[in-house]
Amino acid sequence: MSREKITEIKGRKSQLFADQMNKIRQRQTYIAERNKKEQESKKKMVEDNYLKYGLWDTAHKIDQQLQKRTTTKDQLIALKEQINIYEQLFQFTKKDKHLLQFSSHGKHLI
Repeated sequence: MSREKITEIKGRKSQLFADQMNKIRQRQTYIAERNKKEQESKKKMVEDNYLKYGLWDTAHKIDQQLQKRTTTKDQLIALKEQINIYEQLFQFTKKDKHLLQFSSHGKHLI
């Protein structure tokens, strides 16, 4: 191979590497922004629901709040929102993750 071809190949190779690094940086930036937006929306949702429903911390309060709702669907929605509040306010380990699931055996409750 001639020297010019080798120089051309090396230049192309470095250009491809630079393009790949640029794509990786863009992807990382996009993921970081998406995660930030997701966290902000969850935080806003928790704040809104916390102000609307409060935190149900006793069995008596749970029963009392569920009796205020007339339909089963409304009750499930309220319970789901409470679980979301707990999930955002408190840190759960992987061992306790099953406590926050909305479904049983892959079937949605709502």
